[in-house]
Amino acid sequence: MSEASQNGANLIRIIKSAPLPPPKAPRGSKSRYPLLDLEIGDSFVVPAENAGGVRTTAYQVAKRYGVKFSTRTLADGSVQVWRVRV
Repeated sequence: MSEASQNGANLIRIIKSAPLPPPKAPRGSKSRYPLLDLEIGDSFVVPAENAGGVRTTAYQVAKRYGVKFSTRTLADGSVQVWRVRV
């Protein structure tokens, strides 16, 4: 750490190469979908009745946390969600 500036009694330090903590879970209630637990290449499947909900949630999580997801509808109507990149 190095001194960057001194403003009165306050001392502000610059921390070099500090690791960024992992993203927090979305606000509010815990999501039913493990989107933030996925690593790149991981996926999960949800039943057809939750297709719209998982797509909406994936879009919101991707926008908020800067992650990317891809979804595909399977032959039985269920939806598979992949985390595709950072």
